[in-house]
Amino acid sequence: MKLIRLSAIILLITTGVLTSCKKDNPAPFVVDAGSTAIVQLPKDTITLTGTVISGQTANMHYLWSLISGPSNATIASNTAASSLISGLIQGSYVFQFQATNGNGDIAVDTISVAVVSAGIQTLSLPIAPLGFGGTYSFLPDQTISADSAGKGSYLYMSAWTVNSVPTHGKTYLKFDWSQIPANATILSAQLELSSLTQSEFTALTNGATTDPQAGTDNSLFVQRITSDWSVYTITYNNAPASTATDQAIIPQYTTGTTTIDVDVTTLVKDMNATNNYGFCLGLVYDHYYNQRAFAGNTFSDASRRPKLTIRYQ
Repeated sequence: MKLIRLSAIILLITTGVLTSCKKDNPAPFVVDAGSTAIVQLPKDTITLTGTVISGQTANMHYLWSLISGPSNATIASNTAASSLISGLIQGSYVFQFQATNGNGDIAVDTISVAVVSAGIQTLSLPIAPLGFGGTYSFLPDQTISADSAGKGSYLYMSAWTVNSVPTHGKTYLKFDWSQIPANATILSAQLELSSLTQSEFTALTNGATTDPQAGTDNSLFVQRITSDWSVYTITYNNAPASTATDQAIIPQYTTGTTTIDVDVTTLVKDMNATNNYGFCLGLVYDHYYNQRAFAGNTFSDASRRPKLTIRYQ
């Protein structure tokens, strides 16, 4: 009987020890860097956000890093859970999200970002409003601009005389393409102009009876303007300079021609790479009694106003 009683006591003690040592296993420390992402050029940025799935504590620390890719992308806030990534180019990137919790545990996850080539996009632009438009300038120092007579309803290039006074007309116009990304590739650019008829020209000029497309030598140049200007202050004497580099040519007027399409691709590429101050149009040869007139940026028929169509990717 004594032996049996001792065994029971030992069994009771052992059971008690096993029960007191039993503990719950803590949740594993897990993070998620996000799902595979695709960026289409010309966009070159993406925001990545890491998430702690389990094991979060107070005093969390994060770290974003680039594991691989075709360029050294810029991580704006590499110690934040969410960060803007910029400077991406075509190719595949792998970014790592690392988190350290208050217990010193570390968890990592990666995300792949595929940057693909841009689809071709087309943007048709009217002349930039308020402050920019067409103007023709008389010599000496007389100007009709968008806020006075004509109100930009026609564009005029000429070498003529008015009451025996020599006049020389040029047009200055600008299009706002600020919505095109800075890193976009310009594929083509076309300037569209609409020639005025005799009756339209007479109405817009308060009675001028000369042919708006007069002359045997009225071919035009389209040049890139090289400094800033305002349609409200421009005159013949203070007009901004333009450069003949990469200029486009509008040939001599042909009877019956209404719409003029001008390839200005190289000019737009130059302007996109430097500054967009607009275009200057004038006679190639400043010989008297030649002129050209086009619908302007406030012409009554909006479909005939100057338009710049840019294709880019």
